[in-house]
Amino acid sequence: MVPKQPGTLAVLLPALLVACLGRSNANIAPDPMLLEMQGIARSEGLSKEEKVRRLRQYLTKGVESTGVMRWIAQVDPPSAQALGIELFRDPRTSREEKLHVGKELLRLEAPAFIDEYAPFLLEAVLTGGEKEFMAERPMHRISAVGEYVFIASDFDGMASKQFEKLKDKRVIPILIRCLGAPDHVYPVDQGDHIHGEPGKPTGRNTQRQQIPVALARLKAVEAIPALKQTLFTHHDYYGRYNAAYALGFLGDDAVAREAEAFLRQNEEKDHNRLIFFAFGKGLLERGDDRGVEFMSFRYSYYSDRDDISMALYMARERLPVMKPVRSPKAETFYREALERKSLSDLFLFDETKVKVPDHLMRVTPDRKSTVPVKTPAEALDWGKDQIIAAYKDIAEGITANRLKGLSGHLATIGKNTKNEQIRAISEQALRALGE
Repeated sequence: MVPKQPGTLAVLLPALLVACLGRSNANIAPDPMLLEMQGIARSEGLSKEEKVRRLRQYLTKGVESTGVMRWIAQVDPPSAQALGIELFRDPRTSREEKLHVGKELLRLEAPAFIDEYAPFLLEAVLTGGEKEFMAERPMHRISAVGEYVFIASDFDGMASKQFEKLKDKRVIPILIRCLGAPDHVYPVDQGDHIHGEPGKPTGRNTQRQQIPVALARLKAVEAIPALKQTLFTHHDYYGRYNAAYALGFLGDDAVAREAEAFLRQNEEKDHNRLIFFAFGKGLLERGDDRGVEFMSFRYSYYSDRDDISMALYMARERLPVMKPVRSPKAETFYREALERKSLSDLFLFDETKVKVPDHLMRVTPDRKSTVPVKTPAEALDWGKDQIIAAYKDIAEGITANRLKGLSGHLATIGKNTKNEQIRAISEQALRALGE
């Protein structure tokens, strides 16, 4: 639930090299062996089987197992999954390495691996997980508790659909205590040239910040006092953001009103206004339509941005939350979405009104690199599928809630858009509304 910069698609090679090196400093030269692996993976003169065989040999040359798995996955995902399961089952593989391999297998969506991984991860959390997590550790250092909450919250490449196998009330007291874990520190050999210095606290803990989401998934109402303390007093904005979500989801009406009162009293202080969105999401998932108010675009970090990537990001963030909502209050949200110029101009596919941000990138057809998006026409092509999907979600939300007061908006867009799919969606929605 952490805001991310949309519209900038990762280049596969640099991302893989960084991941394999375990570093984020772009000035660090790639390891020669990783460049060798790149050459093998992209060779046109080797068969798939030969590529996999050669890449596997790097396990004995000091390359991390997950790095080898990622390169093999570029060649043949089933072979990468098979290697991961082999490593995970090897009795010589350490607990920490099993966590790394398990993460990679879940990212690769290895069939049924969660059935094998869940008992291991639960045991790792229950026996030594708290001590491990409460120690001061470098950022990016893996932990059992961190992996558990990442899965619960769709964070760091994990998928919450796999959390059902991990639900266990025994972890709740551990997670509550882990809310008090120290900040991460930047690795001594790396640091962060923008946000911090080597060996110094980061001011946040990306694993700790996801604990409130896991507590919400576990329906841990006993965590409410600790979650209130996090929201009201913690210095980590991301942890407070997720605590607001959890309180909206777990709390009764009194708890929700207490959290809302705190946020309103401090709305312009320390980004509290932005936290309203997370709080509203929690309310809506609990079935409280008061949360509709907080889906407003004004509760976004990017509310003052009107370029195509920010407009689509804010829509994509909100529309899935609103999709199941059935309430007359939904009209306020959908009206705002249709009247927000940065979005409505996209639905019209009007090149003269689309704003292209700096550094917007698109993947090349061979998917090996990215190039800048320079013109409005290129930007519309870049965002076409997202624009159509957003409009479809809006139209379906309007028809599901029978919001006939927005028929005029749908008709205007349908009449004036240059995109046939948008026109067809408008016509279908108007027929469903009886217009």
